[in-house]
Amino acid sequence: MTFEAVLPSLKAGKKAVRTGWEGTELYVQLVPEGKFEGDTL
Repeated sequence: MTFEAVLPSLKAGKKAVRTGWEGTELYVQLVPEGKFEGDTL
């Protein structure tokens, strides 16, 4: 999987998980507007 291939899904609000990452809680998610869980990044 490349970043270019997964970017449209991230922009649609989906999370991306890659096989081979340890644990089931690891994923990539697009955070719009510079905020995460209510905090400014």
